[in-house]
Amino acid sequence: MIYAHDLQFYISKFDGSADGEALTDFAVVAGSTVDKLINTGLTEADDYFNDSIVHMSTGEYSHVENSDQSGTYLDLFRSLSATPAGTFNVIPVGTAANSNYRSSERIPGLVSTSFMAGIDSYYVAHINGTGQAYLSWDEGLSEMSFKAPGDTVYGAGVEISGDGTYYIYGQPSSSGSVDKYIEITVTDLSLPAVDTIDSLTITRTEAVTLPNTAGEQSAVGIVRYILLPFKNNSSTDIARRVSASPSLAVVADSNVDGAWDNSITPFDIDDATGFPTASFWVLNETTDDCAYIRYRSGNTLYPSARTGVLRGKTASAWADGDVIRTWSDVDIALAAPVADLFPADLSSLSFTSGDENLVIGNMAIGDIYGVCVRETVLDTVYPIDNLLSQVDLAWL
Repeated sequence: MIYAHDLQFYISKFDGSADGEALTDFAVVAGSTVDKLINTGLTEADDYFNDSIVHMSTGEYSHVENSDQSGTYLDLFRSLSATPAGTFNVIPVGTAANSNYRSSERIPGLVSTSFMAGIDSYYVAHINGTGQAYLSWDEGLSEMSFKAPGDTVYGAGVEISGDGTYYIYGQPSSSGSVDKYIEITVTDLSLPAVDTIDSLTITRTEAVTLPNTAGEQSAVGIVRYILLPFKNNSSTDIARRVSASPSLAVVADSNVDGAWDNSITPFDIDDATGFPTASFWVLNETTDDCAYIRYRSGNTLYPSARTGVLRGKTASAWADGDVIRTWSDVDIALAAPVADLFPADLSSLSFTSGDENLVIGNMAIGDIYGVCVRETVLDTVYPIDNLLSQVDLAWL
């Protein structure tokens, strides 16, 4: 049986030579500042690292505004909190994501408050969502159980039989699937001698995910590509009929009230109940077209101007009564590796035109595959309000 923790997403490695290598640690050298990182090993072409994410050895993240390899430095969009020291890794985005191998490091998970004694490290999967969670230790039964954000009851208890890594799952969903989990590494003898419940506040770390809130757009906007390799880590089972899809953050639909001519002029819909308040996409199901909405006031949507082809959709006039709905923030494509090396030009892949499932098929034990995320950022974007772009995997 394949569990959610068996299929893991990883960071790709721009300077790798084989599958599963550790990310390169680049030393912070003299001349680096809170706005600039210097290292003579950054020898790729100018602008190669633009939009990529840097992860400091202190745990802090930022995004690359400009990379100048004649001076071997990276300018950062957001200043670091202190003068940098130690080392940093590069999480490739854009050009730097082309032609990569999978690294040994998983994509960053969610973060939480401190844990009870005996828990040495943890990984909280993004599927849990953010908010209040609980981890319960039954000392008499030697069992750990987990209640993820939004759960009403704990999931099944897992026996802690010694030092090691354990996967503790939350409450089954309404469909019966069990996918919310927390991974913990424990020292058995250090666990509490009495029953203990940890109250965990689970959050996301700033600047870890797609950098659409920190980027210098051109007059026509930009398109970013992010490679997400993943692997079947099960030691016993094939993952059957694996598929990938963008996750729809908010589900709502309505009808156009009047008409819209693709200009920046606002338009109305019949009922905006459930629609976000700012920075979201809508799909016109009647005309098979899309639009970016900067913000909403009541039933009035304030769009960006719409011309040409956008996210695979050709601009068309919107008429009274057209059916529209909230749409995924990103498109995805399958990125099949050849001899463990992922495609050399991610932009040439066949991307979805929305939130469809992409069927990958069976993945044997140890198999790796890849999904590429395409993010379209217009020059008129507004700050995102409570939305999150994610990629979901499904399997039998």
